[in-house]
Amino acid sequence: MRRVLIFIILIFTIQCSASAHNVVVFTDYSPVRIMNINENEDVDVEASKAGLSGARRIMDTSELPSRADRDFWYLESGIIKVDHNKKQAAEDAISNKRAAKTAALNKLKSSTNLTDSDLIALGLKEE
Repeated sequence: MRRVLIFIILIFTIQCSASAHNVVVFTDYSPVRIMNINENEDVDVEASKAGLSGARRIMDTSELPSRADRDFWYLESGIIKVDHNKKQAAEDAISNKRAAKTAALNKLKSSTNLTDSDLIALGLKEE
């Protein structure tokens, strides 16, 4: 039983290390930019292809926050963090824009007798 447990732990360790890989983090950008690299790739060549330059560091993908928040990443003390204030402001702006669009469409419907299907046909409203 002990050998089986050691074997399982060994397999798990190998799989975890195989799934993580390094990325190049370009720190001169706001938000920071990352570039995935393979072991045999020349970082300078790949960076120039992507139009990236400047200060950079190699990090493991496990050190990165969620990619869904990448527009709000910043580097602080060598750690990539998410600027939650900017993220909330962006979400609020999207919400306000949707509310303004809904209000404008409702005003248009009431003043012109257009139906929802008419607004969809005009491309002013989504189905």
